[in-house]
Amino acid sequence: MPNHFHFLIKTDLRTTAVVAQSNNDIAVTAFSRGLGTMLSSYTKAIQNQEQITGSLFQQKTKTKQVSSEWSWEDYTRVCFRYILQNPIRAGLVEGIGDWEFSSYRDLVGLRNGTLCDQELIKSELALDKNRLEDLVGTPLKPEEVEKLW
Repeated sequence: MPNHFHFLIKTDLRTTAVVAQSNNDIAVTAFSRGLGTMLSSYTKAIQNQEQITGSLFQQKTKTKQVSSEWSWEDYTRVCFRYILQNPIRAGLVEGIGDWEFSSYRDLVGLRNGTLCDQELIKSELALDKNRLEDLVGTPLKPEEVEKLW
């Protein structure tokens, strides 16, 4: 997206284990530290490329952990659809396959890239090409979008 991005990331105990505590007792996990390093590195690269200074991102990165409201599988499916449909809802493209930066292009063979772990997605969502089309083509219900945030 022009002004934000979405990741759907599967973690395990290695990435969610607390590796440090801050002065105000905020737990730091390997995942949060890695995400911070990624955003910082990206910011520095863009600053160098564009010869600018200052922040590129808002100070608070929003994350959502799967809660007990939904099963992991239900949340993952809704989140996956939300991410893939986001450029359409924003009026940037007409079809999911039209968005250059979407993992959908890899999943259906429009691009042979490494933007996502295709096998993990197919496995976790029990997808084949027909099920992928059914999944991403289903419009999200307003209550599903609300639960994501």
